[in-house]
Amino acid sequence: MKKTADTILPGATAVSARRPTLLWSVPFFLAGVLLQLMPYFGWNFSTLPGTLDTLFNRYVLEHGYLWLMGEEPSFWNAPFFYPAPLALAYSDCHAGNLPFYALFRIAGFGPDGALQCWILLQYLLNFAACVWMLRKLEFSPLAAAAGSYLFTFAMPVTAQLTHIQLLPRFPIPLAFGALWLFWQKPNLRCFSLLIGALFWQFACSIYLGTLLLLALGVFFCCLAIRDRKRKDWRQVLLGKGHEILYRLLLLVAAVAMLLQFLFPPYLVVWRMLDLTQPFSIQLLLLPHLSSYLLPAGDAFCWQWLHALISIDSYKDEHTLFAGIAALAATVAAAWLLCRKSPRNPLLLTAFLCWLILIAFSLQIGDFCLYKSLRDIVPGLNSLRSMTRIILVLLLFQAIFIAWAVDCLGAGKFRRWLLLFLPILMLEGMVLRPESCYDKAAEQAKVDRIAAQLENLPPRSVFIRFADPPAPGPETNLYAMLAAQQTGMITVNGYSGHNPPGWFMLGWPEKKDFPSALRQWQRLSGEVFFSKDPAAPWKIRLYRIR
Repeated sequence: MKKTADTILPGATAVSARRPTLLWSVPFFLAGVLLQLMPYFGWNFSTLPGTLDTLFNRYVLEHGYLWLMGEEPSFWNAPFFYPAPLALAYSDCHAGNLPFYALFRIAGFGPDGALQCWILLQYLLNFAACVWMLRKLEFSPLAAAAGSYLFTFAMPVTAQLTHIQLLPRFPIPLAFGALWLFWQKPNLRCFSLLIGALFWQFACSIYLGTLLLLALGVFFCCLAIRDRKRKDWRQVLLGKGHEILYRLLLLVAAVAMLLQFLFPPYLVVWRMLDLTQPFSIQLLLLPHLSSYLLPAGDAFCWQWLHALISIDSYKDEHTLFAGIAALAATVAAAWLLCRKSPRNPLLLTAFLCWLILIAFSLQIGDFCLYKSLRDIVPGLNSLRSMTRIILVLLLFQAIFIAWAVDCLGAGKFRRWLLLFLPILMLEGMVLRPESCYDKAAEQAKVDRIAAQLENLPPRSVFIRFADPPAPGPETNLYAMLAAQQTGMITVNGYSGHNPPGWFMLGWPEKKDFPSALRQWQRLSGEVFFSKDPAAPWKIRLYRIR
C-alpha cells in the first residue's frame, strides 16, 4: 500500500532516508552561519553582536578564565561593585560555559577572539544536539537537518543575540530526547542524560534552566496522560528494585551540586534584593498574539512586517515569529491531528506540550494564566521576561518542521521541498545587523582608561567618573574592563542587578558626586560589613577620569 503525506510516520520513507546525517547537516549548518551569524562577526571577524551586554558577558567569561588560571582569588567575588561581595551573582555567572571559553583562551585566542569562537561553538552544539534528538525520534537525515536549522537559526534566536548568555541551548534537545527515549524504554543511560542535560542547562543559564524544567514537566504530563491506559507514570519514573536507588542517587547528586556550588550565592543576593519581579514589569514581557507574528528587525525579508507591528514596550523581546515555514508546518500538524485517527504519538505529544506552554504564558487582553500560577510554581516569579520561553518552544517547532519535510519527501509531494527548504533557510537571513560593535574601537576605549591605571600599586581600588559625564552604564563597564585588564579593583559596576544602596545607577551631577560616593561608603559598610563598617574603606581610593 502506497503511503501518503497523511499517514507517513517520521522518517519512514523520506527521500533522504539512506543519506548519511552529515551529508545534510553540514550544508545546513554552514548555510546558517553564513546567512545569519557572519554578518554580525564581519567577514574579517572584526565585530561582535550586541553592545554593552556582550561586553559584560565577555567580562564574566574572562573573569572565570582568570580565576581558573589562578590570577583572580575568588570566582564569585569579582573585583567590581567594590566592596560588595558576590558581584558575579547579580547576573548569569556562565559556570557551564566557562570550560568552553577557557579552552579557546588556552589555545591562544584573545578575549574577543575566544568570545567569537565560543559563540560559534554554541551554535554548533545547539545544531548537533537537535540533529541527535531528531534522529533518535526516527526522522530522516534531511528532516533532522531542517528541523535543527530552525532550532538553531530561527529569527527569535537572532533577536536575542544581544543577550549572548541565552545562546547555550544544546541541553534542551538532549533533555527532551532523553525523556522521550526514557519513556519508551526506561533505563539508567537515558535517565542520566536527562538529569545531566538539565543540570548543565542550569549551569549555563539559570533562566533557561528554569524554563526547561517547566517544559519537561509539561511534556512528561502529556506523555503520562496520553499513555495512561498502557503505562503507570510512577513505575516508569521510579523503576523497580535497585533502579530506584540508582536514579535517586543521580538526582540527589545533581541537586546537591547545584545547591553546593551554584545556587547559594544567588540565594544570598535574592534575599538582599528580594528579586521577586513585580507583575507590572512581567506584564510588559508576557507574549501577546501579535508577538508570535513579530519577526526580527535584522531579518532582511521581514523588515516590512517588523515595522508594521506595534509593540509598546520591549519590542525586541517580543520577537517570537519563527518564520512562514515554521508557521506552515505548525498549521499542517494541527490540521492533521484534528483530521486523522489514529494520531502520530510523537506529533500529538509535541503539539499538546507546545500549545500548553503558549497558553500558559500568553496574555490576551486582561486574561493571563501565568498571573495565577506565578506564585505557585517555584522560580517563575523571578523571571522578568516570559517571552524567552520561545527559546524552548522552538524545539517543538523543529519537530513540526522535520515532520513536514518527511511528509513532503514522500511520493508526489517531493517537489514541494524545492520551495519549502529555501524559504526555511532564507527568510531569516541578515544583511545589515542593527546591533553590533567594532572590537578594535571598543578595545581602544578600554585601553585609554587602562593607561591611567598602569602606575598604580597592584590590586588598587579606584573609581572612574567620566569628565565630561558619559552615560553611566558605558562609563562603568569600560572601567570594569580596564580593571580586569590591569588587575585592579573598581567601585564601578554593570550587571543585571545592582547591590543594595549602590549609587551609580546613572550619573549624579558633578557637584553631587562626592556626597553620593560618601553615601555609598557608609551604606556598603553597614550592609556588607556590619561588624566593622569602616573596614572596606581603610584603603586609599584612587579616582580617575
